[in-house]
Amino acid sequence: MLLWWDSDALAAGTLTGSVSPVTTGSNVDLTIAGKSDWIHWGLYTATSLNRKSGVASQISDFSVIGTGVVDVYQYSNNYNGYTWHDGWPTVSITNTTNGVWAYQAYPVNLTGGGFQITTPADSTQRVLQVFVGAFAARGKFHATLSDASASPYLDTSLFNASNGPGAVYTLTYAANTNGQNLSVQWTLDQRAPGPDSTTANVTLQAATLTEAGADNPPFVTLTSPVDQGAFAAPAEITLNASAQDFDGTVTNVAFYAGANKLGQSADSPYSFTWVGARTHRPLLSDRFSDGRRRRLAFFGAGGDFRLWRWRPLGRFGGWAAAGGRFDCGGHGRLGALGVGDKHQF
Repeated sequence: MLLWWDSDALAAGTLTGSVSPVTTGSNVDLTIAGKSDWIHWGLYTATSLNRKSGVASQISDFSVIGTGVVDVYQYSNNYNGYTWHDGWPTVSITNTTNGVWAYQAYPVNLTGGGFQITTPADSTQRVLQVFVGAFAARGKFHATLSDASASPYLDTSLFNASNGPGAVYTLTYAANTNGQNLSVQWTLDQRAPGPDSTTANVTLQAATLTEAGADNPPFVTLTSPVDQGAFAAPAEITLNASAQDFDGTVTNVAFYAGANKLGQSADSPYSFTWVGARTHRPLLSDRFSDGRRRRLAFFGAGGDFRLWRWRPLGRFGGWAAAGGRFDCGGHGRLGALGVGDKHQF
C-alpha cells in the first residue's frame, strides 16, 4: 500500500506581508482604504476608538500585551495624519496626527510590551493594513493565523533612534478553514541606546481592512432638523441629508413612509419637505440610487413630537437611540439608522 501525504495541501491558508514607510506629512484616508472596515485609536484620549460606521466591525480593539508594567497613553505628534468621513462616534475628521503608544515602564530593561489586534479569517482572501510607529526603539511585527495553515509573518525593520516616521504593514491572508482569526502583535523589540532608552515605546494609529469586490456603502448624515427639535402637529418639516458613495455616485435619495414614497431629491444637499406631519407611527426610510435603504423611524402618540437620530453602538454593530426613552404622553422622535441595520420597531 502506498500512502501519499502532501503537507502543502493541508496547509492551504495564505499569509504574506510587506512593510512600507509612511511619508512624513502625508494624509491617509481611512474611508477610502478601509472598504470593509477601519479603526483609529487615540483621537482624544488613550481609550478613544473610532471605526467605520454602517458595517459589521471586523477589526478588534487593541489589547495590551507584555510582562512587567505596560501602560498606554495618547499622543498628538504623529509624522502623518489620518482622515475619515464615515466614522463613529466621530463622523468626520481631517488629518488628525493623534494615536496611542505603549510604554513598558518597569522594569526599564524589559522588551516585548505592546499591542495585539485580531480580525476574522476564513477562505476569503482579505488585505489588512496596520499603521504603526516607534520611538527610540525597534518594533517587532508578528502575524499568525489561528489554524496555522500558513507560516507566520515577522518583521523587525522599523527603527527610530528617537522620534521619527512610521510604517504601514500590509498583510494578505486567508485561512484554510472557516471560523479562524488573524492575530497581529506590534511590540517593543529593542531599546535604542542613548538618553531616550528608558522611554522607548511603540505606537499604534489605525488599521484598514478590504477584500476583492468590497464596496464602500453609501453614507448619509441627517443634517437637519437638529437633534430633539420640537414641532407642533400638524407640522411642515424640512429634512436635509448629505449623502456620499466613496467609490461610486449617488444620483438621488428617495424618502418613504412604509411602502409609500413621499418624494425624492436628486441634488446635494438632499432635501424633502414633509407637509402635514402628524404624530403617528409610520416607518420612514430614504433609499439610495443603488437600491440600498437607510431606514428612519417615526414615533408619535399625541399633540407634539420630537426628532432625533439613532446612533450605532460602536464595535458591536448594534444601534441605540440618543436620548433614551419614548414618551407615550405625546412626544415622538425620528431616528436615522445605518444601511443594513436590523433594529425592529
